[in-house]
Amino acid sequence: MFLLRCPSAEVIEATKTAQRTARFTYDAVGWTRDGAAPAGFAVTQWKQVIGRGEACFELAKRALAEYRMLRLGWLQPVGRPEPVATDALVCTLARQAGLYSLNVGRIIYVHDAPGLFAFGYGTLPEYPVRGEERFSVACAQDTKEVTFEIFSFSRPHSPLMLLARPFLRRVQRRFCIESSAAMSRLDSAGA
Repeated sequence: MFLLRCPSAEVIEATKTAQRTARFTYDAVGWTRDGAAPAGFAVTQWKQVIGRGEACFELAKRALAEYRMLRLGWLQPVGRPEPVATDALVCTLARQAGLYSLNVGRIIYVHDAPGLFAFGYGTLPEYPVRGEERFSVACAQDTKEVTFEIFSFSRPHSPLMLLARPFLRRVQRRFCIESSAAMSRLDSAGA
Protein backbone atom coordinates (compact mmCIF):
# COMPACT_ATOMS: atom_id res chain seq x y z
CA MET A 1 0.00 0.00 0.00
CA PHE A 2 1.58 3.28 -1.12
CA LEU A 3 0.70 6.49 0.72
CA LEU A 4 1.63 10.14 0.42
CA ARG A 5 1.56 10.62 4.21
CA CYS A 6 2.70 8.52 7.11
CA PRO A 7 -0.23 6.29 8.12
CA SER A 8 -1.73 6.62 11.58
CA ALA A 9 -1.57 3.80 14.13
CA GLU A 10 -5.27 3.18 13.43
CA VAL A 11 -4.66 2.77 9.67
CA ILE A 12 -1.74 0.43 10.36
CA GLU A 13 -3.78 -1.78 12.72
CA ALA A 14 -6.80 -1.79 10.35
CA THR A 15 -4.53 -2.85 7.48
CA LYS A 16 -3.03 -5.64 9.58
CA THR A 17 -6.50 -6.82 10.62
CA ALA A 18 -7.65 -6.88 7.00
CA GLN A 19 -4.56 -8.88 5.98
CA ARG A 20 -4.67 -11.42 8.85
CA THR A 21 -6.53 -14.05 6.80
CA ALA A 22 -5.49 -12.91 3.32
CA ARG A 23 -3.97 -15.43 0.94
CA PHE A 24 -0.31 -15.26 0.00
CA THR A 25 0.34 -13.50 -3.31
CA TYR A 26 2.39 -16.35 -4.80
CA ASP A 27 2.17 -20.14 -4.99
CA ALA A 28 5.63 -21.33 -3.87
CA VAL A 29 4.88 -20.92 -0.15
CA GLY A 30 7.70 -22.20 2.05
CA TRP A 31 10.33 -22.59 -0.66
CA THR A 32 12.86 -20.33 1.10
CA ARG A 33 13.17 -22.93 3.86
CA ASP A 34 15.29 -25.00 1.44
CA GLY A 35 16.89 -22.08 -0.41
CA ALA A 36 14.73 -22.60 -3.50
CA ALA A 37 12.97 -20.11 -5.74
CA PRO A 38 10.35 -20.57 -8.47
CA ALA A 39 11.04 -19.63 -12.09
CA GLY A 40 10.34 -16.01 -12.95
CA PHE A 41 11.30 -14.61 -9.55
CA ALA A 42 14.42 -12.57 -8.82
CA VAL A 43 16.60 -14.12 -6.12
CA THR A 44 18.43 -12.12 -3.48
CA GLN A 45 20.97 -13.87 -1.30
CA TRP A 46 23.21 -12.11 1.21
CA LYS A 47 25.41 -13.69 3.85
CA GLN A 48 27.81 -11.99 6.23
CA VAL A 49 29.84 -12.95 9.27
CA ILE A 50 28.63 -10.80 12.16
CA GLY A 51 30.68 -12.21 15.03
CA ARG A 52 32.03 -15.27 16.76
CA GLY A 53 31.03 -17.56 19.59
CA GLU A 54 27.98 -18.84 21.40
CA ALA A 55 27.30 -15.55 23.21
CA CYS A 56 27.23 -13.69 19.89
CA PHE A 57 24.90 -16.33 18.45
CA GLU A 58 22.48 -15.91 21.35
CA LEU A 59 22.54 -12.12 20.87
CA ALA A 60 21.92 -12.59 17.15
CA LYS A 61 18.95 -14.89 17.80
CA ARG A 62 17.43 -12.32 20.13
CA ALA A 63 18.05 -9.51 17.64
CA LEU A 64 16.37 -11.50 14.87
CA ALA A 65 13.39 -12.25 17.13
CA GLU A 66 13.12 -8.50 17.84
CA TYR A 67 13.24 -7.68 14.10
CA ARG A 68 16.45 -5.68 14.55
CA MET A 69 17.31 -6.25 10.87
CA LEU A 70 14.17 -4.29 9.94
CA ARG A 71 15.00 -1.18 12.03
CA LEU A 72 16.83 0.91 9.47
CA GLY A 73 15.49 4.45 9.73
CA TRP A 74 13.91 4.47 6.27
CA LEU A 75 12.31 1.10 7.12
CA GLN A 76 10.73 0.21 10.45
CA PRO A 77 8.47 -2.48 11.88
CA VAL A 78 5.14 -0.88 12.75
CA GLY A 79 1.95 -1.82 14.52
CA ARG A 80 1.60 -3.89 17.63
CA PRO A 81 4.61 -6.21 17.69
CA GLU A 82 3.97 -9.91 17.25
CA PRO A 83 6.47 -12.53 18.37
CA VAL A 84 8.31 -14.50 15.71
CA ALA A 85 5.92 -17.45 15.33
CA THR A 86 4.11 -19.23 12.53
CA ASP A 87 1.16 -17.13 11.26
CA ALA A 88 2.35 -13.93 12.98
CA LEU A 89 2.18 -10.80 10.83
CA VAL A 90 5.26 -8.75 10.00
CA CYS A 91 4.28 -5.18 9.16
CA THR A 92 6.83 -2.61 8.01
CA LEU A 93 6.68 0.97 6.88
CA ALA A 94 9.22 2.15 4.32
CA ARG A 95 9.84 5.64 3.02
CA GLN A 96 11.43 5.85 -0.42
CA ALA A 97 11.27 8.54 -3.11
CA GLY A 98 8.84 10.63 -1.04
CA LEU A 99 6.28 7.83 -0.70
CA TYR A 100 5.38 5.63 2.24
CA SER A 101 4.89 1.94 1.67
CA LEU A 102 2.98 -0.10 4.24
CA ASN A 103 3.95 -3.76 3.78
CA VAL A 104 2.31 -6.76 5.43
CA GLY A 105 3.65 -10.32 5.36
CA ARG A 106 2.91 -13.49 7.33
CA ILE A 107 5.45 -15.80 8.94
CA ILE A 108 5.31 -19.24 7.32
CA TYR A 109 7.85 -21.14 9.39
CA VAL A 110 10.30 -20.77 12.26
CA HIS A 111 13.34 -23.00 12.63
CA ASP A 112 15.04 -23.00 16.03
CA ALA A 113 17.76 -25.62 16.45
CA PRO A 114 21.24 -25.75 17.94
CA GLY A 115 23.41 -23.46 15.85
CA LEU A 116 20.58 -22.16 13.64
CA PHE A 117 17.64 -19.79 14.07
CA ALA A 118 15.60 -18.81 11.02
CA PHE A 119 12.18 -17.72 9.93
CA GLY A 120 10.53 -17.01 6.62
CA TYR A 121 7.59 -14.82 5.75
CA GLY A 122 5.52 -14.44 2.63
CA THR A 123 3.88 -11.45 1.04
CA LEU A 124 0.20 -10.64 1.36
CA PRO A 125 -1.85 -8.36 -0.93
CA GLU A 126 -0.63 -5.19 0.87
CA TYR A 127 2.96 -5.61 -0.31
CA PRO A 128 4.54 -4.03 -3.42
CA VAL A 129 6.20 -7.29 -4.48
CA ARG A 130 5.20 -10.95 -4.46
CA GLY A 131 7.46 -13.47 -2.84
CA GLU A 132 9.11 -14.76 0.27
CA GLU A 133 12.03 -13.82 2.50
CA ARG A 134 14.05 -15.86 4.99
CA PHE A 135 16.24 -14.39 7.72
CA SER A 136 18.67 -16.64 9.56
CA VAL A 137 21.55 -16.60 11.98
CA ALA A 138 23.89 -19.56 12.31
CA CYS A 139 26.88 -20.50 14.41
CA ALA A 140 29.38 -22.79 12.67
CA GLN A 141 30.34 -25.80 14.79
CA ASP A 142 34.02 -25.71 13.80
CA THR A 143 34.93 -22.02 13.54
CA LYS A 144 32.20 -20.60 15.83
CA GLU A 145 31.64 -17.87 13.22
CA VAL A 146 28.17 -16.38 13.47
CA THR A 147 26.59 -15.51 10.14
CA PHE A 148 23.51 -13.53 9.23
CA GLU A 149 21.77 -14.48 6.00
CA ILE A 150 18.93 -13.12 3.91
CA PHE A 151 17.48 -15.27 1.16
CA SER A 152 14.47 -14.14 -0.83
CA PHE A 153 12.67 -14.44 -4.11
CA SER A 154 10.41 -11.73 -5.44
CA ARG A 155 8.79 -10.17 -8.43
CA PRO A 156 6.72 -7.00 -8.89
CA HIS A 157 3.12 -7.16 -7.72
CA SER A 158 1.73 -4.74 -10.32
CA PRO A 159 2.56 -3.25 -13.73
CA LEU A 160 3.66 -0.03 -11.99
CA MET A 161 6.11 -2.01 -9.84
CA LEU A 162 7.33 -3.83 -12.96
CA LEU A 163 8.42 -0.46 -14.35
CA ALA A 164 10.22 0.24 -11.06
CA ARG A 165 12.11 -3.08 -11.10
CA PRO A 166 15.63 -1.53 -11.36
CA PHE A 167 14.80 0.77 -8.42
CA LEU A 168 13.42 -2.20 -6.46
CA ARG A 169 16.64 -4.19 -6.98
CA ARG A 170 18.71 -1.23 -5.68
CA VAL A 171 16.45 -0.95 -2.63
CA GLN A 172 16.80 -4.71 -1.99
CA ARG A 173 20.59 -4.44 -2.14
CA ARG A 174 20.55 -1.43 0.21
CA PHE A 175 18.29 -3.40 2.55
CA CYS A 176 20.75 -6.33 2.65
CA ILE A 177 23.73 -4.08 3.35
CA GLU A 178 21.97 -2.09 6.07
CA SER A 179 20.31 -5.12 7.68
CA SER A 180 23.68 -6.84 7.94
CA ALA A 181 25.19 -3.70 9.45
CA ALA A 182 22.37 -3.56 12.02
CA MET A 183 22.97 -7.19 12.94
CA SER A 184 26.74 -6.60 13.13
CA ARG A 185 26.28 -3.98 15.85
CA LEU A 186 24.85 -6.44 18.37
CA ASP A 187 27.33 -5.81 21.17
CA SER A 188 27.18 -2.03 20.96
CA ALA A 189 23.37 -2.02 20.62
CA GLY A 190 22.89 -4.10 23.74
CA ALA A 191 20.90 -6.77 21.94
